[in-house]
Amino acid sequence: MNFDYVREIYGVMAKLTDDSEFFALLLVLRSTGQRALLLVFDPHGMLVHQELIQRRSPRTALWAAGQPGHQEISVIAGEPTHYSVPPR
Repeated sequence: MNFDYVREIYGVMAKLTDDSEFFALLLVLRSTGQRALLLVFDPHGMLVHQELIQRRSPRTALWAAGQPGHQEISVIAGEPTHYSVPPR
């Protein structure tokens, strides 16, 4: 990945399951592309989710919501986006 095109980086840890904490990165790409890249890594550092999001708003946010063990990763970079792990 060519980081010359990344404008802002946001990161958050989220306890999506009782025993696993995941790490999410939101890379806001330069304004000419109007996109953000969401990357989610599992506790072993493996990439488990990636999504290119069309930014429709200048507001950008990334946070973990909910009770530990049942959290989800929430993103605002246009339309609200949520990432969670299905129950076992």
